[in-house]
Amino acid sequence: EHDSADVRRSALKALARIAPAGHEGCVDAVVARLRHPTQSVRRFAALGLEKVVVLGDDRTFDLVSSMAEKDELPGARAAATLALGSIVDVGTERAVLAAARSLEDPEAEVKFAAIEVFDRLVAKGDSFAIRAIRERLESEDSRTRDAAARAMAQVAI
Repeated sequence: EHDSADVRRSALKALARIAPAGHEGCVDAVVARLRHPTQSVRRFAALGLEKVVVLGDDRTFDLVSSMAEKDELPGARAAATLALGSIVDVGTERAVLAAARSLEDPEAEVKFAAIEVFDRLVAKGDSFAIRAIRERLESEDSRTRDAAARAMAQVAI
C-alpha cells in the first residue's frame, strides 16, 4: 500500500509475472486492488487476475462476480466486471450472466466494462450470450438498452 499509484501498478505487474497461479494470498491481494480508488490500479488488478488465478476457480469467481454486482464503488464494479473475462473459460454461462447484469448497472462506466468484457467472454454467435443480452434490449432504461445493443453488436455474427 505505497502512496504512489505508479508504485502500486508496478507491484501488480510484478506480482502477475512472478506469482504462482492459484496462490491464495496473491489472488486476494489482486482482488483487493479491484477496489482501489485509482482507476488505473483497478484496471491493472482486473487484467492481472488472469495471471494469478487458475481458470475456473470458484472462490475467485464468487468474489469477483459479487463485487461486480454489489460493490458501492462504480469503479470497483467496472473493474470486477472486466476481471470476469480473465478468470473463466470462454463461454462460461455464469460469467455471461454476471456481465449481462452489469449492462443494467446505473453507472455508464460499469455498462461500458460489460460491453468490453463480452468480447473476451464469448465467441461470436454464442446463443446463450445473445439470449442474455436480448433480455436487456427490452429494458425500460434507455441506457441499458443502448449498452445491450452495443454488446449484441460484438456478440452477434
